[in-house]
Amino acid sequence: MAMKETVFSIRAYFDVIGVFSIFFGLSAIIIGFIESPLDMAVFIYGGFALGIGTSYLYAGIRLPTLLQTSTKFVRTLLYFTGFIYLISAVIALMLGFYGKDLIMPSVGVLINWYLLLNVKRLEEEHRIEK
Repeated sequence: MAMKETVFSIRAYFDVIGVFSIFFGLSAIIIGFIESPLDMAVFIYGGFALGIGTSYLYAGIRLPTLLQTSTKFVRTLLYFTGFIYLISAVIALMLGFYGKDLIMPSVGVLINWYLLLNVKRLEEEHRIEK
């Protein structure tokens, strides 16, 4: 029998991903500003990471309430983040990066897919309970 994720375990995924994304976004902005203050790509990446991290943290904190009302925000966040990961992988391939540069987007897509399946399942379970 497979282990089913609970609301609180999915909530932990969102919180951990959110905290790490905020940390990496701030690190990218700070290090990018020190090393090359005119490189806008670093600031764009850092801004995306901060925005996505904040959204994941919000989704994690509010997940029980969002499951009872509407998971549209959570599903949209997961679709958007998955799309960003796919675009990152395509850009990495176009620029000639292979190996470790494709691991992060690939793992990100898999985690998003896993979270999306579990959020949909939990939403359906809450709908049946009502």
